[in-house]
Amino acid sequence: MRGGGGPSGPSPSGGGGPLSLSCGNGVCHRIRNLSQIPATQPLSLVVGTALSLGPRKFTQQDVDAFTQVTGDANPIHTDNHNHNHKAVVPGALLSSLFPATVGAHVAGAVHLSQTSKFREKVLVGDDVEAVATVSYRSGRRAKFDTTCYLLSATGDRDKPVVTGEALCLLPV
Repeated sequence: MRGGGGPSGPSPSGGGGPLSLSCGNGVCHRIRNLSQIPATQPLSLVVGTALSLGPRKFTQQDVDAFTQVTGDANPIHTDNHNHNHKAVVPGALLSSLFPATVGAHVAGAVHLSQTSKFREKVLVGDDVEAVATVSYRSGRRAKFDTTCYLLSATGDRDKPVVTGEALCLLPV
């Protein structure tokens, strides 16, 4: 990750600015502003390096936009269907957090493949966090263990809701 790269605008959870990680020696620290990282600091992707964009909360508008673009007409994704209950966030929308996370930290990374196992439903308004952890690295190829966690009220990773693997081609 280099200064000036990555997400811009308000953080997905509505907090104060983008949330990202500063990584070195396989240890990553959350930061709020990418300009805090010197442009010369490279991201060292070694086995065990965990990447995250921090907490994310999907709104009904997010789900409506996703279902409109994909044509997913399953009524469980609409708040009208659930009568006084929140709609279910589409699993594919949750899985899309993994390439977004890797791409935000490694500009130019190409997401080659991904598997996802959906373990629990996530409702509109739930706080989640996607984490991609390097499990294998050979040259430009990196394999990630991917986990999307449901967060507790205190922001702790409560339980995995999506798990899987991703293979990425890293830039030269």
